[in-house]
Amino acid sequence: MLVELNDSIRIFRTELLTTKSCGNKQFKLTNNLLALKRSGANRVLSFGGVWSNHLHAFAVACNSQGLESVAIVRGEPSHNSMLLNDAVRHGIEVHFVARSEYRRRHDESYIRERVRNLGCDAWLPEGGSNEIAVKSCEEIASLINRAAKKLPANIALAVGTGATMAGIANGALAGQSVIGIPVVQDSRLRSCVSGWISPDCAADWRLLEPAVPQKYGKVDQSLLEFVLEIFHNTGVILDPVYNAKALRSLLNISPEIVSANNCVFVHTGGLGGCFGFADELQAIDSRIASQLLTEASRLLDFAA
Repeated sequence: MLVELNDSIRIFRTELLTTKSCGNKQFKLTNNLLALKRSGANRVLSFGGVWSNHLHAFAVACNSQGLESVAIVRGEPSHNSMLLNDAVRHGIEVHFVARSEYRRRHDESYIRERVRNLGCDAWLPEGGSNEIAVKSCEEIASLINRAAKKLPANIALAVGTGATMAGIANGALAGQSVIGIPVVQDSRLRSCVSGWISPDCAADWRLLEPAVPQKYGKVDQSLLEFVLEIFHNTGVILDPVYNAKALRSLLNISPEIVSANNCVFVHTGGLGGCFGFADELQAIDSRIASQLLTEASRLLDFAA
């Protein structure tokens, strides 16, 4: 699952290792849901937006494990998406709320109230990030090292909550460096990652902190051009929200990492994010964009 981008960097494609290209979300969710099922849970609640890759993966994973999935979704019923529609096809029950209410998603009293009112008996945080998720993501580091003929000195990836990065760092080997590229400004990120790093972690880790937008979905035309260029040259689809933003930052602001000639960039999935920018991609190059969106639909298995 390693694809050579150039002489210096390879892409490890977790989206090809997982059901419906769920990528790192499947690693984060599988053991979490198994633990909840063993505890007697049948109906599980989580949170996300209409373009949430987490909720899509959550619905798929719950369906495969015989659990009922319920989602608190930020937005209005008219604010729909292909990802959310596919999640509904996998059985998720959707409850839309206003942004003002959605901001309470970290409030324990609010969560308990919603769990009770919606008839749920368990919940997972937005993004599915917790200690179980971190532990499960250690496997990604092992898979990378087994796939590589030469052990990578640097492992880089996009970072949202930091759970996947912490898991990869905990699973990496002494002498390896794990580099996280934040995709949104978050003053809590460094402390979150640090709190999940195991005392036994043998690898180095650090966050690159380039200038990033305040919002996940803030994307410029040059980034969408980069998405199309990478797909045209390699066949790899990078979503604009996470992977494309992180890889472009890595190439542009960290030449010392890439020039080490031994760097692996972890593709964490999230292909559904491309459809949120379908019109903009088509406007740049309709032929390549159409090919990209067709391939993304195939990998996400939207037709199933």
